[in-house]
Amino acid sequence: MDEWHGTNAFIREGDQVFRTYFINARGDEALGSTWSYLDMTALGRQETWEDSPEGYPRTPPYEWWNWHDEYGAPEPADA
Repeated sequence: MDEWHGTNAFIREGDQVFRTYFINARGDEALGSTWSYLDMTALGRQETWEDSPEGYPRTPPYEWWNWHDEYGAPEPADA
């Protein structure tokens, strides 16, 4: 093959590997944002509304975001 267009997502369970997602041809043109990539992975965004396996993180939607203005005032550097 000279070229390969498409996106795969895999998950491993023990010694077995499963292809959980595949996009080919025109289906991959919508990719590019963080959400697009997270949504096509086997475990997704790991938010409370998803069916994540027992023991995997499950956080409320958007709780893990860190906004640039929520870190507090920067400490001055020592000169």
